[in-house]
Amino acid sequence: MAAPGPPFDARVRVDVAGGPAGSELEHWAVRRGRLADGGPGDPGDAELTCAIDAADLSLLHGGTLDPAVAFMLGRLKVAGHPGLVVALISLAHAVSRALAAPADPAGQAG
Repeated sequence: MAAPGPPFDARVRVDVAGGPAGSELEHWAVRRGRLADGGPGDPGDAELTCAIDAADLSLLHGGTLDPAVAFMLGRLKVAGHPGLVVALISLAHAVSRALAAPADPAGQAG
């Protein structure tokens, strides 16, 4: 799932606060504008750093909180290269829409 705009590569550190185990650290790897990898742990030398509360991350995953709105309200904090920040928010929007879309049990697009 490509983000709008030109493809980009980035390593993203995601600090998630307020989870069941306290603060957690995740990483995302973006290659050619697509989320290529992710999971728990530190990505090392990241171009972008995000900070978000676990409850808000759950809302993003559920599609009930728009990443751009979360960013504008200060509920999603992003630091790093300004151009990558905009591209990451676009990618997060595309990912959250895809996660929120109902699955088609027949495997066919609507």
